[in-house]
Amino acid sequence: MDPHFTQNKFSIQSLCNILQPILGAELMVVDESMIAVAGTGPYKQNVGSRRPRDSYVDLTLKSGQGFQIGTPGETEQCLRCEMKSFCHYTSVISCPLKYQNKIVGLFGLLGYDKNQQETMQRRRLFLSNLSQNIGDYIVQNFFGRDFSYYDFVASSAMDNIVNAIDKGVIITDCNNRIIKVNQFAEEALKFKHDEYTGKDIGIFGDALEPVDPHLKPDGAGNAPQSKFIAKTKPIYHDNRPVGQVLLLQNTETRITSSTAYTFGKRPPKPRLIGTSDPQIEGNYHQSRRQ
Repeated sequence: MDPHFTQNKFSIQSLCNILQPILGAELMVVDESMIAVAGTGPYKQNVGSRRPRDSYVDLTLKSGQGFQIGTPGETEQCLRCEMKSFCHYTSVISCPLKYQNKIVGLFGLLGYDKNQQETMQRRRLFLSNLSQNIGDYIVQNFFGRDFSYYDFVASSAMDNIVNAIDKGVIITDCNNRIIKVNQFAEEALKFKHDEYTGKDIGIFGDALEPVDPHLKPDGAGNAPQSKFIAKTKPIYHDNRPVGQVLLLQNTETRITSSTAYTFGKRPPKPRLIGTSDPQIEGNYHQSRRQ
């Protein structure tokens, strides 16, 4: 594995674990030698292995360009890939990682099923732009320095990432103390930064009810008493539980954002692969091969 990534590989994996439930797609990080550094969902089994020649990973690293692929397995590049017969992706977004003017790897988003494909198609421009910023975050914060879980979650750069998300996000440590709340959740819960930072998640009281998404309802049919429920997902760092991510859902109506949160700069757009109806923003082929 490239030494740029070795020092903070567990932090990079933790970052991917945090972002996966927020973005609704699987994540991958690959170094310049095409070795998978981190990943979520089915992709995690690839960590430590070399990625296929002539794939979009290979092309991204060689060209220094990002790509959006709406029909994996159907493009000319996919047909050249040495693993074309075993491709399980429904969508791909890849963005190169640049450090000191050199391509050192890539960050990407992957769809493995129809739901993830639809999420990535619906939010393709937002996700591609956000992917570039996450890639910048990785090289700026994890290269040449030691970064703990708390350090990178509490960093101002992480603020930019979670505040670009159009849903309520809360991140805690392993003792349920609050490290990060994005602006969307602050608006919804009507709390200010200095009122909750470092406090137990219980500070939100009856306004918020954390729930385990893997537990089945009790069948009693009782309506939630809280205004918001928050689906929780544990976060692991070097196989140790270090915190959790909570995603807010309004129990009365679907939450909609009143504010558009964006980064301070406009990242370069990846190349778009495929075609679509001209009314649809961007060129994105909507059909897919099973």
